Amino acid sequence: MNMSVKIPNAVKYFNHIEKLKQDCFTFIASMMINRHNVSGGVTTLTDADRQPKATAELTNPFDIVIADDARTMHDVSPVEVLDNDTLGTRDVLVIAFTKLEQVA
Repeated sequence: MNMSVKIPNAVKYFNHIEKLKQDCFTFIASMMINRHNVSGGVTTLTDADRQPKATAELTNPFDIVIADDARTMHDVSPVEVLDNDTLGTRDVLVIAFTKLEQVA
């Protein structure tokens, strides 16, 4: 899945797929690849009762958030261009891990 976002001038990007949710994996990781001329994109982690537990703004390459997807929920805030005369980008690699059951 391509999660790269190129944001045209004067547009706020809402990732409607990302609302507070679980992905039904064992663990999920989001790693910043590249970020230029944008603000926002703050990851919020909550418990299963939707009580906030942590926030993280991935700003530098290789910044990473790893969450226990079975016990937490996650969301990402909207992303906005800082300088409307320049293209804004936010490239994030999302990796989902599922625990394999032992084979008898």
